Amino acid sequence: MHPKLIQAHLYIHGSSPASLARAEGVSEAAVRQVIYSRHKSFRLAAAICQAAQLSPADAFPGQYPLLAYALSAQAAQPQPLQEAA
Repeated sequence: MHPKLIQAHLYIHGSSPASLARAEGVSEAAVRQVIYSRHKSFRLAAAICQAAQLSPADAFPGQYPLLAYALSAQAAQPQPLQEAA
C-alpha cells in the first residue's frame, strides 16, 4: 500500500504518525520510516496496522509475514474482566 494511503487511514481512524510515535515512545521520524518502508520494526508496524485498522498484508505486503499471525493471536486472547465500580 502506498505510504500516503497508510497515513490517510491513520487520520481517518483518529490517529497520526506523531500521536502514534508519542504512544510508542519513539520519534515521529521512526514511525514515518516504517510507513515508507525505509526501516523495519515489527513493533511499530503492528502499532500502525492496529491504529489504521489495516491488515499487515495490505499495509506492508510481503514485509512482515508473521505480523498477521501475531495480531490475530493477540486479538484471540481473552481480555481480563474489569470489576464494576
